[in-house]
Amino acid sequence: PVFFSHLQTGHSSSINYVSTGVSDEIAALKHYKNGENFLKLSMIDKAKEEFLQSVKCNPDQAEAHWYLGTIYEQQGNYKEAINHWKRYISISPKVGSYEEARRFLDRAEQSGK
Repeated sequence: PVFFSHLQTGHSSSINYVSTGVSDEIAALKHYKNGENFLKLSMIDKAKEEFLQSVKCNPDQAEAHWYLGTIYEQQGNYKEAINHWKRYISISPKVGSYEEARRFLDRAEQSGK
């Protein structure tokens, strides 16, 4: 894979973007990692873009759905939050953070009414 660095204006941290000329699964993971890096810098919109690219490359990228559910809920977009929580739960039934995801889904559904 080809990497190049991009310095964000006003931030001292370097973000590594990755080329997408690789398999979809690897591209999904790289977008996911980029999203995590943006979250660490509190760059929520950029993180959301990366997580969306991750699930576009691999719709079964559960962790990206987890973060998208969280981001959308925090932004008050309950419809999208619900979609991503449901997708996460369908990918990761009864394992990992399933119960926590169910609680978040229930809360988003109640808030969205």
